Amino acid sequence: MTDLGSRLLDNAKRLGDQPALIHHGQATSYADLGRDVELLAHGFLRAGLKKNDRVAVLIPPSRDFFAVSFALFRAGVTPVLVDPGIGFSNMGRCLAEAAPDAFVGSAKAHIARAAGGWAPTARLKVVAGGPSLGLPTLEAMRELGRGRVGGLPPVPADGRAAILFTSGSTGAPKGAVYEHSMFSAQVDQLRGLFDIKEGEVSLATFPLFGLFDVALGQTVVIPDMDFTRPGLVDPMAIIVPIQQYRIHQLFGSP
Repeated sequence: MTDLGSRLLDNAKRLGDQPALIHHGQATSYADLGRDVELLAHGFLRAGLKKNDRVAVLIPPSRDFFAVSFALFRAGVTPVLVDPGIGFSNMGRCLAEAAPDAFVGSAKAHIARAAGGWAPTARLKVVAGGPSLGLPTLEAMRELGRGRVGGLPPVPADGRAAILFTSGSTGAPKGAVYEHSMFSAQVDQLRGLFDIKEGEVSLATFPLFGLFDVALGQTVVIPDMDFTRPGLVDPMAIIVPIQQYRIHQLFGSP
């Protein structure tokens, strides 16, 4: 598989009813997530996004975050992912550098975008959850994609997969460009190095790593915490799901 979106759709066919995500006690199966990813991939393309367009994604860790990320991978569109914990001014600077063609975010993120004048280059603005603020919603993107299954063009291995900004802990946040082949190689290396098996359960306290977990066929549990301030997490928000879901692995901040 050349891209994480294709890996997810392959997992959806093979793993079916196995939970891909558990969030707030609600499970989303691989089959359901796969259907959502296809709807959104087609919907984003029909809404006017094109291959290699850059899309700022500011959605809290949730089913929508996973579905949007994998849909953009599969559509050959480039998600731009910035940690909101870097602060308001740094966020604006990173988005100015990335110059996204679209902005997909929560209602709160769109309010911040308007207040800060972020992403003036974005010709498509989509709200995920909450009030629509008069903008297109993710459900509207799903409607655009409804009735379309398969037929998505192949994504080249050397195509741009994502732009990820560093945390800024050692200086100003910097954007790093990843190709699809890099993500695929990382997934294969993680599987081999840590003997990761399909069906195991992972607790993702760092949301981006959760994307790898789903590509690996694991069940990802999203804990109740502020992901921008992991050091302030209530320990019981980590301990309880470890015990409840018999977690095999946890990836998080030191």
